[in-house]
Amino acid sequence: MLRPAVLAPGIEETILDTLARRVHVLSLEQLAGAWWGRAERPLDAARRRLNQFVATGKLIQQTALARPFSFLVDRPVLTWEPPEPDPDFEATSYRLKDRWAEPHRETVVYTASRQTGFRLGGFSGPIKHPDQVTHDLLLAQVYLFCLKNHPLVASHWVGEECYRDEHRGEKIPDAKILDDATPPNVALVIESGGEYDASRVDAFHRSCKEKALPYQLW
Repeated sequence: MLRPAVLAPGIEETILDTLARRVHVLSLEQLAGAWWGRAERPLDAARRRLNQFVATGKLIQQTALARPFSFLVDRPVLTWEPPEPDPDFEATSYRLKDRWAEPHRETVVYTASRQTGFRLGGFSGPIKHPDQVTHDLLLAQVYLFCLKNHPLVASHWVGEECYRDEHRGEKIPDAKILDDATPPNVALVIESGGEYDASRVDAFHRSCKEKALPYQLW
């Protein structure tokens, strides 16, 4: 059972918490839409405030190549829980690949600085895998969708960097939704499917099935 968690107060702490403990990266457009959507010029308002975060060493700004979303991120492509039968991996892979219509483009993105990561724990530093930025931005969009529409789920969302050391050498999911037990159990696994081929969908499914973990593949 999930109980409401205390969210970090204020825009600044919420954004820093998001980038340190929930997701690797956020684009300028995502940040503007999530936190400055009511401003007259959301992108300009977001850019001014984020420039302050960068100047004070709290965030890192970079330009990366990423594919824009030409589809709504409002529901998973695949949802599974035990003891359901194995899904159709080929059909799932087709749905993951078929939704991307736009080519890569230069995208302004932000990550938590090492200063922020040290203070809050979790992700920090510049982008480590430029070829995974589209995958990471899709995961970030899933988190923002949950933050807006399912805040209880978002409050229990833990990004992979927060538990990577516990699972050295294992396949780990992009994010876990934890319950309120002591110690907490994994209530749900979240994975950004990007453009996974059938074999990668199969491998992800079997890693969750072996541990009897329900999941959503987005």
